Amino acid sequence: MSAHFMHLCILCASKQDINLVVLGAKYSGKTELWFRLRDKKRPKGTTDNTAKEKIESFTLKSKEGSIRLNASIDIGGDNSWVRDYDNIIHNNSIIYYLLDVTQLNKDTSTQQAQLRKIGTLLKNYNCKLTLLGTFFDQYDGDEEKARKEIKKNFKDIVGLSIHDLPIILINTTDGACIDRIKSDIIQNSKLFN
Repeated sequence: MSAHFMHLCILCASKQDINLVVLGAKYSGKTELWFRLRDKKRPKGTTDNTAKEKIESFTLKSKEGSIRLNASIDIGGDNSWVRDYDNIIHNNSIIYYLLDVTQLNKDTSTQQAQLRKIGTLLKNYNCKLTLLGTFFDQYDGDEEKARKEIKKNFKDIVGLSIHDLPIILINTTDGACIDRIKSDIIQNSKLFN
């Protein structure tokens, strides 16, 4: 075997697999985000609650470059899906947890239970968690107010330090917001190489 071929094999073997995980409560924008990240338009009339849909491996492209992401799953947002978190969060996972910022003043017990489970799993894996505040374009307030509300509502989650987590406020149908998330994914993927 030539030295050049061996070097290529070592490079391929050392490249990390990157898992993208998109979680959140019902109607927080998870399915829309998956469509947008794959540069696809969501078919009209598909606003129903997602049950479980396979996301094929795809190449995410942004101004910063591109990255191949492993196959994943788009799952529903009620607490019955929390048991599936064990099957989709692994080492080298970039996790986006979506919070509808227009619903922060309502009951957040579902989101708290989901974030507790994520916090438990983060202890076992090398992952990057980011909170995405969705529907920010419909929020009655500014960025500072939204961030304070998120930190206040989720400050006591065991296993997570909400104050240390990045929070990105977005509109999942805005191309500039999606470009920002794509760039964030590519930047976060470098943590695992």
